[in-house]
Amino acid sequence: MRENCWREAPSSDSALASRIKKAQPWRGGGAEASTLSQEAASFVLALVLAGVSSLAADTNILAFADHLFRSADYYRAITEYERFAFLYPDDPLADAARFRIALCYVAGQKPNAARPRLLDLVNSKPESAVGRNATLLLADLDYRSGNYAGAAGRLEEFLTTDPDDPRADGVRLRLALCRLRAGETDLACRALQNVPPDSEAQKSADLLMGQFKEFESLSRKSPGGAAVLSALAPGLGQLYVGRKGDAFMAFLMNALFIGGAVAAFHNDEPVAGSVFSIAGLSAYAGSIANASVSARKINRSQETHFFQRLHLSLGFGGWGFDDAGRPGIGWRFDF
Repeated sequence: MRENCWREAPSSDSALASRIKKAQPWRGGGAEASTLSQEAASFVLALVLAGVSSLAADTNILAFADHLFRSADYYRAITEYERFAFLYPDDPLADAARFRIALCYVAGQKPNAARPRLLDLVNSKPESAVGRNATLLLADLDYRSGNYAGAAGRLEEFLTTDPDDPRADGVRLRLALCRLRAGETDLACRALQNVPPDSEAQKSADLLMGQFKEFESLSRKSPGGAAVLSALAPGLGQLYVGRKGDAFMAFLMNALFIGGAVAAFHNDEPVAGSVFSIAGLSAYAGSIANASVSARKINRSQETHFFQRLHLSLGFGGWGFDDAGRPGIGWRFDF
């Protein structure tokens, strides 16, 4: 069966096919050796059928690296990808190996290590398949970090570079999501309107469009209003944002310090009165700041839950959620 596959490969890749047929199997023993050998053959066969000619003499390096990646052994996989890129820097697959190094860092929760490698691929080969994939992954990293405008810019760059890419409609969906999170509802609508009616992404575009009103109608609290209420009466701002326990504590602390200051000055104890007054002013200022911060936290929590549900509805699984509960925009790079 494998012989037939090699004979059916395009003529431009006949040298690669011949080389791989003569290649030694993975040196090892047992089921793991057989599995890795099969993975190497499958990997190279996929390259041949895709019309990619590798100049490398040992494609087992990449096959083993891919095996480590799928086993979540990311840092050993990085070593093997680095080995391949170092030994065969001019091979057509060297850039793919470099991109996979960045993928390993992302999967291993090291996005800052992945970013410079992705930027290098984008800057050196912006119109190549690897460069376009690097642009998408950078957009995902920007989205996770809360840089929604930056993510939108990279997605627009992707569409400008290759508007006919099969993923273009999916990119438009994610662009609309980035614009929505940046508070640019009009630009989000425009991105969705560019999804063709006959596109497979149209159903998701309609779903996303229908969520705009729900997002705008989220019950948000005014940080400024909460601060003003606390300034009028300590604890009132906390009560406004729904934090009854904090409201009680803010009122009690301010009442105690004010009462202590009044009692101290009444008893001709100016030093104690001054201490209570300073403490009371600090508690008063803290109550105002706490009310404003609480309002922002509640708003952020509501938006986070809204977008988590929206991600699941749209099927933007990607790499899942990070340690802070922030979802990415759902790109997968399987190999």
